[in-house]
Amino acid sequence: MRTLWLLAAATLLAQNSPETTPDRKITFRLSPPKAESVAVVRGDMPGATPTFPMTKNADGLWETTVGPFTPGAYRYRFTVNGVTTVDPRNPASSESNNDIWSLALVPGS
Repeated sequence: MRTLWLLAAATLLAQNSPETTPDRKITFRLSPPKAESVAVVRGDMPGATPTFPMTKNADGLWETTVGPFTPGAYRYRFTVNGVTTVDPRNPASSESNNDIWSLALVPGS
């Protein structure tokens, strides 16, 4: 039991979301237990669809990389099995009307 807890804690600590790369792409990661479908709901991020689907890796971590984006702050949320949530690993947030969003920052001028 303790080993399972340590593995889960290590996965959560290793989860860095969002992660912005020097080429201005953003990687989103989430490790929801028992998830069957996970996606990034883009707020004001450019894109052709309202969501960016995520894929699950061998460690159970869901992730996707999108972009590149122009420098700025972009709002996003996750949808897990159809339920919308903010990024639990990201303290940066933005309120919009009655909604709250997580923020991904792309540095630059």
